[in-house]
Amino acid sequence: VVKPESLLPFNVEQAKAISLFRTWLGSGFFRPNPVKKIAKEAQAKIQGVYLPFWTFDAFTSSWWQAEAGHFYYVTENVWVTDNRGQRVQQARQVQKIRWEPASGQLQMFLDDVLVPAGGQIDKAMIQSLYPFDTKTLVPYKPEFLAGWGAEAYTVDLKQGWTSGQAIMKSQIEQACAARVPGDTHRNLRVNTAFSKMTYKHVLFPVWIASYRYNDKIFHFLVNGQTGEVQGQAPISWIKVMLVVFIVVVVMVAIFLLLSQGETAEGVNLYRAVFGV
Repeated sequence: VVKPESLLPFNVEQAKAISLFRTWLGSGFFRPNPVKKIAKEAQAKIQGVYLPFWTFDAFTSSWWQAEAGHFYYVTENVWVTDNRGQRVQQARQVQKIRWEPASGQLQMFLDDVLVPAGGQIDKAMIQSLYPFDTKTLVPYKPEFLAGWGAEAYTVDLKQGWTSGQAIMKSQIEQACAARVPGDTHRNLRVNTAFSKMTYKHVLFPVWIASYRYNDKIFHFLVNGQTGEVQGQAPISWIKVMLVVFIVVVVMVAIFLLLSQGETAEGVNLYRAVFGV
């Protein structure tokens, strides 16, 4: 078992977390009205928990190859329909791409790449709370956990490094793509060597709340360091359908007005709505 090396203390108090929960849950037009009532009546059923993470550092050396695309334009004559419904020829500029081989090298030091190590909370939801400021980590002491929940890691070090390596490779590929010359690129291939890898097992503070609506559990998280909020909320499909219905009615009315040719304002409004 790898013991925690360091942690981030809670900066956001419980009262603030509850306020953020109520505000977030009660906002949004498409929230069902009963959910907004839940937000107003929300009690202090929110728990502060230290969640486990792995952080990884590594020096990387990468070699990349790609096809660099350079834009150029040629003039072509095309047939179009004018405002009177007649077919006429019109000259336009057409974008073309000239492809050329490109290659290069890139060295990067990747610092504190985070990998969630718990299993109770959805990983994507946790990642939406980023960033955590790992520069403010303090050495771990058991007394820091007094009065707080703490989850043990279920993703072991080997699994964590596999995920961390994938995150690093994605960041490296993006950095290599930015170095391909030209206006666009394709067939990017990157080969990366890793060295001087290090890791830490750390604990990060998160406020967790859950609520039930229509026999379904929804979760809500608050970053205990920064106050960033993320959560799950139901959608009132009645409100969604109402908005869609209103939009369709307006668009049909504009179309009918245009087809009858009653006013220039109708034509302008139709073009503004439909982008033509």
